[in-house]
Amino acid sequence: MNIRTTRYHPHAKLLMSVAFGAALLGSNAAFADGTKEQVISILSKTVIAAGLKGIDQDDISGDDSKFTLSGVEFDTGKDGDSFTLEELTFIGAKPTADGGIVADEVDITGYDMSADKGGISAKTIKIMGFTLAPPARIKVPGASHFDRFEMTGIEAGDDKTTATVSYLLLTSSDFRDGVPHQGSLEIKGLDVPVAADNPQMADLAELGYKDVNIDATFKGSWDDKSGRLSLDSLSISAKDMGDVQLAFVLGGVTPDVLKQLQAAKNDSSAALGAMQAVSVASASLKITNASLFERLISQQAKKQGTTKDELLHQGTAMLPLLLTSVQNPAFEKKVVDAVTAFISSPHTLTLSVAPAQPLPVPQIIGVAGAAPQTLPDLLGADVTANK
Repeated sequence: MNIRTTRYHPHAKLLMSVAFGAALLGSNAAFADGTKEQVISILSKTVIAAGLKGIDQDDISGDDSKFTLSGVEFDTGKDGDSFTLEELTFIGAKPTADGGIVADEVDITGYDMSADKGGISAKTIKIMGFTLAPPARIKVPGASHFDRFEMTGIEAGDDKTTATVSYLLLTSSDFRDGVPHQGSLEIKGLDVPVAADNPQMADLAELGYKDVNIDATFKGSWDDKSGRLSLDSLSISAKDMGDVQLAFVLGGVTPDVLKQLQAAKNDSSAALGAMQAVSVASASLKITNASLFERLISQQAKKQGTTKDELLHQGTAMLPLLLTSVQNPAFEKKVVDAVTAFISSPHTLTLSVAPAQPLPVPQIIGVAGAAPQTLPDLLGADVTANK
């Protein structure tokens, strides 16, 4: 990856979207042979509408059903900035009635975008089912979308740190008004080197990590009519650290609620008002240890001038006292038993809530303020270890 020493382009995010949008075209539907000259013409207009100055290529080969642009270069309008593709191949591409483009598949090799403050490159990109909005609507959120987006051999960073990703897969489906209502994400081999001289990584370096290697998956859905928002699974696994798994189901998350929350921004009162119809149906968080806990305990014991065993003993002894304010003996015992078991054999710790029926957020907040001791029972809260 070539990272140039120039000013970072002010429309960097937009340029990135052009790379993954204006140049990455696709659609769910199958179409008859299209006209490559029309597609290329629309692409050129879209690039300019998105904020770039133009697009050029060394060669164009193939027919209307499948054609390739080689040596593609986007003009960013900034001297020294670089935005290039080795090859850009369209399969089943065709103009739409409103002036956009659809295609069955788009393949890219040698994606590279760089500037002085950083850059990103990828060996291959494959887009399935992508719809590109017409030039006049290219900046409208949701106007362009895809069904499946794959990348391999990704590098991103600056002169100090470069992160790599072996594989990325993003899927989206059930589009309504350009918004996907089901989606998934998979990331394999996200590797970030730990630099001891980087203040933001000093703690990781102190714990003995040379790099951070992460795999992650996500799957979720949203029903805009009922307002049911489901995070089926979010899993983050870090090598020699541990895993985190999160899931939840919320109700009442309608388009109107989302608009109110967006309008509320930093207004907490308005945000709380928007949450009046939102309810919690269930939630769970599972943490799996893979040496991070032991490293943290060793680090803290060293700082406090004691041993690991003594520090763990102190923590276990203090836990019941810290929980007395909960004023719910049965739940306090659950927490103490689970945490004690985890400390003794640090494998997994799971927290979950499963109320008898979905609880409105205002009710949860009200009970937390007026009678907090009843909240664990109301939520059906549970804490377990090593299960």
